[in-house]
Amino acid sequence: MNGKIVVRLFYAPTCSEGCCTCGPNQDMTDFEKVAEKLVKKFGEEHLVFEAYNSIDLKKFPFLRGASKPSGRIAMPLVSIDEKILTQGKVPTVSELEEKVRNHLKEV
Repeated sequence: MNGKIVVRLFYAPTCSEGCCTCGPNQDMTDFEKVAEKLVKKFGEEHLVFEAYNSIDLKKFPFLRGASKPSGRIAMPLVSIDEKILTQGKVPTVSELEEKVRNHLKEV
């Protein structure tokens, strides 16, 4: 790790390819708002934000633990480094703030 905490959003795309009439993805919009507030609180030197509109288990093997009995993973999913934080929703600023603060103490 490069000393930064990586906060990832995995979300389901709301539009099919080639669609140009859809608005922004709500999960992505919510994640951006949370990210902005966390950067103001902790500084960008401590955080990296990434967003993916699919799940690649080869690239992110830690996501295997997220699958439900049906074999599906609830989206959106948010992780901090390789720990899954939430499934099925984007966490609130306060939820993520607490986890980031605790994680910074560990680093």
